Amino acid sequence: MKTRRDLLMWMAAPPASARLDRRGPVQHVAVLGAGLAGLCAAYELQNQWHRVTVLEAQLRPGGRVRTLREGFAPGLYGEAGAEAIPAGHEITQHYAHTFGLKLLPERVAGTRSFYHIRGQRYFAGAADTVWPFDLTEEERRLGMAGLRKKYLDPETQRALEAGFPKQIGHVMSRWDGHTPGAWFRSQGASQGAAELLSFGFGTDFGSPASYLLHGLNSRGSGPAWRIEGGNDRLPQAFAAKLERQ
Repeated sequence: MKTRRDLLMWMAAPPASARLDRRGPVQHVAVLGAGLAGLCAAYELQNQWHRVTVLEAQLRPGGRVRTLREGFAPGLYGEAGAEAIPAGHEITQHYAHTFGLKLLPERVAGTRSFYHIRGQRYFAGAADTVWPFDLTEEERRLGMAGLRKKYLDPETQRALEAGFPKQIGHVMSRWDGHTPGAWFRSQGASQGAAELLSFGFGTDFGSPASYLLHGLNSRGSGPAWRIEGGNDRLPQAFAAKLERQ
């Protein structure tokens, strides 16, 4: 295994109970980045008695997993990065259980989600929602749900029929090479519809492959979860284990 991606792919493959078997002498390994992937790789390497140094540019672990607590009443917090652990993210759930972190349902009873765009709140499920984007008349009639059904559902089904989640790289390669905005426009969506569909992700960030992968990874037979006390408790738990070596 040459990269941390190789390590994580090995861990994601069956049998889930398999353990790494170190061969050869103990090494001093440098891991670049203290996001969850880097922390996970460092933790497993440490469990094999390797000496691990994690290099991170920020003053906190977690990468895009970031929980905000300043400015909130005691006990309240907001997720500025990864909001949920989907049912299909079995590895993340495994480590949460390993570190004794309690998983709670993502949805909070009595609440509903909304978009905050240009200083205003917009509810995707409301029939009278007027999105602040330059949409065609047909796109306005379709609304968010209709646009997703038209442009995303068929592509999601193609990925599933191609064998997702097996051989993820091969399956998703057909959607690599463009930006999400350009991809939506190539299917006939207006610039405004492309901005609406990719809101929160970005029309010029990543690729359609990464955009679709996010949705595919969120699919599953069970509910999505969040960590009691904030999702940043998971990278903090990893970091605490690594600091003790």
